[in-house]
Amino acid sequence: MLRSKILFGIVPMIFLYSCATVLGGKKNSIVIGEYIPADAEIYLDGNQIGTGPGKYKLSKGVILPGSSLHVKNGSDTILNQELDLEAHPAYLAGDFLLLGLGLIVDVPTGNIYRPKPRKFFTRDDR
Repeated sequence: MLRSKILFGIVPMIFLYSCATVLGGKKNSIVIGEYIPADAEIYLDGNQIGTGPGKYKLSKGVILPGSSLHVKNGSDTILNQELDLEAHPAYLAGDFLLLGLGLIVDVPTGNIYRPKPRKFFTRDDR
């Protein structure tokens, strides 16, 4: 009985050890909303990542502090935005609730960070 109580107490701690690494997935996303032309080209640091509105999922580590997002329609630049990375508040709180142990993994791996801003041309740009 004591063994099962210990098991039920320790196993969740292992799985929630670093919230952002376990729950955050392996990708960051940028949302380009419906208020741009369907044939607009989306570039991140000079590399085309897609065309038109959509949710673009990029491997973590692709978006760096100071990365530039460009949206072009033909020869016209619709958007030229510098991106930053910010610690996700929910993951940060989860790591602190676990006595800060998750920060040992989440911060060096970069999993705790999300692009800021990450939504463009949507009804609720955030």
